[in-house]
Amino acid sequence: MKKYHISGKFIILFMAAVMVVGFAIGARPLLSSWWPSLKEQAPVAEEATHFQREDAALLGQIIAIYRRVDTLSVIDMGGSIRISDPAEPTENVNATFNYCRRNAEMYYQLGDNEMIQLKDVCISANRGIEKLFVSPPKEVVAAPQLAVDSIIALWESDSYAINSTHTDNLTTVQLLCERHVTCKELKITYDRSAGKLNSIYMRLTNLEDPLNRKMDREITTVFNKWNEVITDGRRLSLSTYLQKEGAGWKPAAAYSNFRLISTL
Repeated sequence: MKKYHISGKFIILFMAAVMVVGFAIGARPLLSSWWPSLKEQAPVAEEATHFQREDAALLGQIIAIYRRVDTLSVIDMGGSIRISDPAEPTENVNATFNYCRRNAEMYYQLGDNEMIQLKDVCISANRGIEKLFVSPPKEVVAAPQLAVDSIIALWESDSYAINSTHTDNLTTVQLLCERHVTCKELKITYDRSAGKLNSIYMRLTNLEDPLNRKMDREITTVFNKWNEVITDGRRLSLSTYLQKEGAGWKPAAAYSNFRLISTL
């Protein structure tokens, strides 16, 4: 049975990780050390990228969508995640996900794995091995935020070329740099009128073979549900997972075959 090693806050923090971390570490000294032969063959000065005002405005819209999600007290989304890694085929993933949050309470599911953060308890369930892990609630730390202009400046300084297409209400923005140290391509499709993400595609550099595009790791996230109300309240109900038994707990009916491991 495949195990999925993806953080419970993957979906919500996905954009933050891309914007704040992924592109910030695209240092040119590393690029120079990776492609010395190319630099020797064509010793040309690297020109800084400058996005047009219209392109910067599109990037600002994407950042605004992420930040609005982060401020909502209620969000319910779902879709699919596909990870293809030619260098590590055993790490490939093709699974559905569901994520919902109500204030500080959160539910996240990816494939056979579920993680639930409630007021007084944190629950992790794995249907593949039929185990239910219960522990005290964990502190959720908000991701740091840079100013919009600073994020766009990071993309510019990393020499990304930007392209965009528009179809009906959907806009697709592509950032492309085939010599980037971490992420060669980022493509985001979003609904301009609804302010919702439609899909996110990332093509990540293989550090062992950076010039070989066929070895790049690809991650595709597609959103087919995006609501500002909870569509299934049972996901944030303690009784869905646990029932009181004397002074302790036992798995609820839907998890009756699971082995309970508790640190409460």
